[in-house]
Amino acid sequence: GRWRRQGRRLGRRPQQSRPRHGGGDGSAAVARGGADDGGDGGGGGGSVGGVGTHDLLRELTAHIASVSPSRAPYMLRQNIALVIKLTRRLIDTSVAAAEARGADAAGLDEAAAVALQPVLEAAIALILVGPKLEKLEEGRTMRSCAVQILGALAMSGTLDLGGSIPLVRHAGLCDSPGHPVAQGDAQYMCIGVMTCLMEPGATTGKPLHAAAASLLGLALAQGAARDHTRGEEGEEDDAGMDTGAGDASG
Repeated sequence: GRWRRQGRRLGRRPQQSRPRHGGGDGSAAVARGGADDGGDGGGGGGSVGGVGTHDLLRELTAHIASVSPSRAPYMLRQNIALVIKLTRRLIDTSVAAAEARGADAAGLDEAAAVALQPVLEAAIALILVGPKLEKLEEGRTMRSCAVQILGALAMSGTLDLGGSIPLVRHAGLCDSPGHPVAQGDAQYMCIGVMTCLMEPGATTGKPLHAAAASLLGLALAQGAARDHTRGEEGEEDDAGMDTGAGDASG
């Protein structure tokens, strides 16, 4: 009887040890899910969890741009380089899809502008810091990073900041008509960025003057206020014209 009881206890040991290795089943499930969802992702037209790989690239690029600020010059340069590389890949895939649809040069520039929008929105969010951060070193670092991202896009030829209106060019060349940057904060930001960029060869560790970053944020706020005022004045003028037309008809 004693040997039988010991045998039963020994026989139960493998059952007791199974929960310790239960993670293996979960890992296998994750691996299977990844293989099922991302099996077609290599061609650029697949999906992961029901989300297209192009949309995932857009989200990833915008997220990396938003977390790129760093007070360490080397880290900042690496982060910005990664943002530009991802942005270029995003633009290339968008332009290739537009070419497959038979788009002309203007259509390709428009596709590039749409692909660039997530990065511009991330840069706007970095520049328009809240009142708690705008006077702190953290806020200045965020604005510095945003301005340098735009400067790097300009250096790559994606953004053309040389004219009166900022343009996006799909191939970084001037032989395409270019697509205007969306009006509003993005356009104000692009217009003001050239006065805030670091000089070539600067090694002081301060990639952007704090005063310049603050002025850029102020310019964006003032530009938005002017647009709001113009919109209200336009509505009043339209109302006055409607009233005058009614009086004349009476």
